[in-house]
Amino acid sequence: MSGYTLLVYQRRHRRHRVWWRESLRGSTVSSVLVTDIVLSSPGHTAAALVLALGEAYFAGLGDSCAGLVVAEPADDDPHDGRTPAPACAYDLRVLSPRTPLLRLGAPSLQTADRWARLKYPISGGVLVRGAKPSVDLEVGDGREDLGTFAFDVMVAGRRATLAVRVDGFHARLVTGRVSPLGGLLYGATESVVHRLMVARFLKKYANAMAE
Repeated sequence: MSGYTLLVYQRRHRRHRVWWRESLRGSTVSSVLVTDIVLSSPGHTAAALVLALGEAYFAGLGDSCAGLVVAEPADDDPHDGRTPAPACAYDLRVLSPRTPLLRLGAPSLQTADRWARLKYPISGGVLVRGAKPSVDLEVGDGREDLGTFAFDVMVAGRRATLAVRVDGFHARLVTGRVSPLGGLLYGATESVVHRLMVARFLKKYANAMAE
């Protein structure tokens, strides 16, 4: 995959490749981690898989980072418990229960032939450079100028490509006058943690889906 860094993981006799790509423009970060899997049975739709992927990610977030970060439904989320768990807004928290690292708004589900995306607008958190959200007026799109966090799935028979992506994220570490130094700091800390957490999750999820 052109432009990607290949990360290879070995578990027993199964080999899962996770590709990673990241770009930093000013204080805006975009990244994507991708893996391919073989499903245990045919007949899965992309929409069902992407909802399951999102639910598994938030439910297992603590396991992916030794319990340091957990995902909780946002206090002001209207989620009533009847819709699937990925369809609610989330706060990603560490240490203090009152201070989310990242706040995700309620998502939109986009689908096409064999493809689906579950996309959460980033609406705040201590990791985010403060900016007034500018919500796109297109119904259901939910884009904000603080960025988005999304899950993608592409299905072809029993094969599927899974992706976890961040687009247009305004990182607090790389803002203001210390932007050059902040870029190095972000690359050595926050970027590494995110990459390791998501890659570990994708490896574990790929193993589970193949069984």
